[in-house]
Amino acid sequence: GECRKAIGLHEQVLEIARRIGDVQGEGGYLGSMGTAYLQLGEYHKAIGLYEQRLEIARRIGDVRGEGTALSNMGVACALMGDKERAAHAFAQCKAAFARLGLHHMVSETDKIMKEVDL
Repeated sequence: GECRKAIGLHEQVLEIARRIGDVQGEGGYLGSMGTAYLQLGEYHKAIGLYEQRLEIARRIGDVRGEGTALSNMGVACALMGDKERAAHAFAQCKAAFARLGLHHMVSETDKIMKEVDL
């Protein structure tokens, strides 16, 4: 119910963001849609959206967005059972946060990794 409604709304605002050239907003909406699909257990869809979010973050130099996308991707991969891909995503996530000096986010990522048994 609610996740499907959220996805529908995010699809609408994503289209608007694309139309007006709001690349940062586009990335954010893709990430939010990924999280909704993650909550529905649709891990492949979530990962695809996180990959798009990651590409945008890297293109515009949004290192924090890159770290967040990688963290979310790591969770989705771990829940899907792809521990190797999850570990790789989390390692890249931690490196992105460390580049920004966000050591609390590196620690938070370590906690998330423990929660998903990595």
